[in-house]
Amino acid sequence: GAFLAATPAGKLFVSIAKYATRNSIGGPGKASILASGLFGMISGSAAANVASVGVITYPMMKRGGFKPVFSAALLATAGTGGQLIPPVMGASAFIMADMIGISYFKIILCATLPALLYVGSLLWEVHLEASKQEIKPEETDAKEHLAVIKGYLHLMLPIVALVALIAMGRSLMYSALASTVVLILLCQIKKDTRLSLKEIVDMGVDGTKASVIVALPCALAGIVIGEVVFTGLGLRFSAVIASFSANSLLLALLLSTVMIIIMGMGMPTSAAYIMSAVLLAPAMQNLGVEAIVAHMFIFYFANMSMITPPVAIASYTAAGIAETGLWETGIEAVRLAIILFLIPFIFVYNPALLGLGSIPAIAWVFFTCVMGIMGLGIGVIGYWKGDMGWPMRALFIVAALLLIVPETISDIAGLAILFALIFVQLKRSRAAVQSGS
Repeated sequence: GAFLAATPAGKLFVSIAKYATRNSIGGPGKASILASGLFGMISGSAAANVASVGVITYPMMKRGGFKPVFSAALLATAGTGGQLIPPVMGASAFIMADMIGISYFKIILCATLPALLYVGSLLWEVHLEASKQEIKPEETDAKEHLAVIKGYLHLMLPIVALVALIAMGRSLMYSALASTVVLILLCQIKKDTRLSLKEIVDMGVDGTKASVIVALPCALAGIVIGEVVFTGLGLRFSAVIASFSANSLLLALLLSTVMIIIMGMGMPTSAAYIMSAVLLAPAMQNLGVEAIVAHMFIFYFANMSMITPPVAIASYTAAGIAETGLWETGIEAVRLAIILFLIPFIFVYNPALLGLGSIPAIAWVFFTCVMGIMGLGIGVIGYWKGDMGWPMRALFIVAALLLIVPETISDIAGLAILFALIFVQLKRSRAAVQSGS
């Protein structure tokens, strides 16, 4: 990640994002999401991701007509969620594989569908907001972006090599080292990406500094694990959560959510995940949650702590770039990321969202979540085929929540309400057009 971030890969990611969204409504906002996702998966820091991508994409969004607070919140949300995107996932996937004792490849497969929902929800919200503000597609030079993509596309090969080596059964350390060597060799092919010995050494120093951020919490976590195991604190901690929740899984999950966000205040994502996993995963597993599901739940909220006030590092970084208020940026980021707060609860109650189960079950839960995201986005932004008041927005949110709840009856009810609301809104839109003409 440190080596890749020091190369023109960041420019490559932004160009890919701009090219992919060049003729789309709200293109600058969508480009920011895609660029943050691509850069965020190699960056282990949400704040660094927001800062690196934000300085490039925020001026685009400002020129495009997006409001500063919305733009800053989008930067924070997209920058934080970048670590949820496979295959690299900001190094936390490697730590999770080691802690649970399962293959890294299984973790990235489990993370794929939730990541698609995360990206899709943000793109949908940006589309609705751009339509509401009447922001037209931005004119952009496609040839210029294509030239950058062609010039630097070879820098994507190390990521492919990393995943391929892990899939072949090589150790994580070997795979990371080999893909880093591949990156250095590939950089030497072209003159504009060629690295000097000093630059390679500097990248190594940056990588070492970045590894300390992960290594120290891992070492401390080992001490904490020893204390938890030998003193019986783990059992006591599990008993406390079980006692407060009265063996209710939902209450246990809500308690765990609050504790993860509090423990994640001001900490790097990897550190927040490690400490929360040591203390909370056993309690969740005692209530019947599978190990990988419990760890994914904790990992998601360790990321969400980066945008949740009162201490929201990613939101504060974005607010600094956009010169907006800290609290209003944090609250807006939480509003845009509402689906990210719901996804972990969905896969705890229905692990099919993590790809655990039959293909029909996986397909159905993904479909209902997609429909739920559509309804939730309309309710949050308050626009689709025209502005809508709070009663209509509330109904869209209710329909979305019914779809997101993993029950067949609620899914059917949610679909019926959502389609009825869409029909009503279409009729209103047509009536408004006819009256206007």
